[in-house]
Amino acid sequence: MEEKKVEYRCWNCKKILTFDVSTIGLICPYCGSRIFYKIRPSMPRHVKAK
Repeated sequence: MEEKKVEYRCWNCKKILTFDVSTIGLICPYCGSRIFYKIRPSMPRHVKAK
């Protein structure tokens, strides 16, 4: 099975971490936090006005 890596930002210490998608129970190795944000690209969204 192919490993798929995804980057997350720790909520507490703000460090960027890379985890395998199949991993369950992510814990930040720096501060021990279990809350993460998925890093999204900063692309502008274009919305049509009605």
